[in-house]
Amino acid sequence: MKTLLTEREAAAVLGCSIHKMQKDRRTGSPIPYKKIGRSVRYDPCDLQAYLQQQTFTSTSAYSDVPAHGGVHSLAILKRQDCLGGKNDLC
Repeated sequence: MKTLLTEREAAAVLGCSIHKMQKDRRTGSPIPYKKIGRSVRYDPCDLQAYLQQQTFTSTSAYSDVPAHGGVHSLAILKRQDCLGGKNDLC
């Protein structure tokens, strides 16, 4: 079984604060997370997929990316690559 990351570990991987992670979950997180009792856990593959989606070549490139709506379906495609062992976090 794969090790899931705590909220603190996920924030460290993404280079953001725990507060931002909590705020994103309240407002509709683009990163899938798991609730185990009261604990929040993140799959490293989901973090890797999110980071890959945040790669742009110009400032106009990210204006076409949906704020939260389309991110989940992109994450599923990237997650399939991750499950194949092609990403570092997984």
